[in-house]
Amino acid sequence: MKAEMKDLRKRIEKDRRQLENLEESIVTDSVSCGKKGKKSLGTVKVTGRPDGAIERKKRSLKRKLQLQEILEADTGRRIYSVC
Repeated sequence: MKAEMKDLRKRIEKDRRQLENLEESIVTDSVSCGKKGKKSLGTVKVTGRPDGAIERKKRSLKRKLQLQEILEADTGRRIYSVC
């Protein structure tokens, strides 16, 4: 149980660091404007934040924090039941 909690803490810290890096990052992509027949109408460069990745990482972090609370509560109950 302690090893699982220790591993979970490491994963939470890793997710927090990754989330900080994602929030500071800006991504750029080149997209086409479409086609007219076989000819391309050109490309445009799009720049922005990786909102999808940020939201996924936040949800993952939230789930891990909830799991940590459950494990700590369960461990606390086991300690009190032994005493």
